[in-house]
Amino acid sequence: MNATYSSNNRLLELAFRVYAVAAYVFLYLPILIVVVFAFNDSKSVQAWAGFTTNWFATAWQDTSIQSGLRNSLIVASSNMVLAVTLGTLLAIGLRKSPRLLVTIFIAVMYMTIISPEIVTGLSSLLFFVQAGKALGIKNILGIFSIVATHAVWTSALVALIVRARMAGLDDSLDEASADLGATPWTTFWSVTIPLLLPAIIAGGLLAFTFSFDDYVITQFVSGPQSSTLPIRIWGMVRFGVSPIVNAVATVILFFTLTSVFFAQYILTNEHASPRPLLAWFAIVVGSALYGVGPAQSFWNGLTGLEGIIGFVTFLFVWMAALIGFYYAARRVRRPPPAARLNPAAS
Repeated sequence: MNATYSSNNRLLELAFRVYAVAAYVFLYLPILIVVVFAFNDSKSVQAWAGFTTNWFATAWQDTSIQSGLRNSLIVASSNMVLAVTLGTLLAIGLRKSPRLLVTIFIAVMYMTIISPEIVTGLSSLLFFVQAGKALGIKNILGIFSIVATHAVWTSALVALIVRARMAGLDDSLDEASADLGATPWTTFWSVTIPLLLPAIIAGGLLAFTFSFDDYVITQFVSGPQSSTLPIRIWGMVRFGVSPIVNAVATVILFFTLTSVFFAQYILTNEHASPRPLLAWFAIVVGSALYGVGPAQSFWNGLTGLEGIIGFVTFLFVWMAALIGFYYAARRVRRPPPAARLNPAAS
């Protein structure tokens, strides 16, 4: 009896493992194919002709991709600032609010996140059209409408992440800060924000990533001159898949997975430092500046370096400058040794 039961358990476990492997292959094999053929040394996406990285350079030089990437960076950066500000303030405001009010706000935030994107995009489009008629604005759809819609969507995500972090904070820290003579504003900046910083950074990066990758909502509320990178890619795919599309999709996939990994690492490790996440974000910003901004022509004219060597050297100098600025700012803010040892002296 026991032998039969054990044999059945092993067969059931094997069946579940085979099913899990089949499900993962079904979900991720197409993505793997896109990544592999981004390095294919042929315009055909059906036959492998050798390894190359030329399609990534070609994508960087495409004016349509540059324009879409520039709009995506503007939208995602602006949305990140708004989402972090609104979401963090909302989470802090709900900390000591009545239970009924907290329940209502949490329900609204979850509803905002789980609502189908097509519903959010359509309702936002109708809102902006009516607002444009009421205000007499003909072309109201553009960067502003995309950022406003994304901010409403992602601020709820940031609020939930920050609130989850805040649930583990000790209220006695605020009381201790007040007992030491700190004002509520000083307590907010010196105690609350540093403790919430990992969740704020993780939420901000997720808000940036979601806004950067979004297609459905952006398609509804974008204007003629505000097409983002996902919309540009969709326009290119309509005429056939090319290795350039595969290369752009590979870069977006790498950026998204790395960002989610860092955000998850910080959220699941209480003592994790946010510095790796900040360093990754600085690398992304530097890469974008070199790819679509005037930094590339300036750096090439200054050093004479082009291609991958020019990109690597620019990124190295960019990171070194940011690190130097960071430590210089810390040195300016740090009080002198006498003041640290003898507070009464200050």
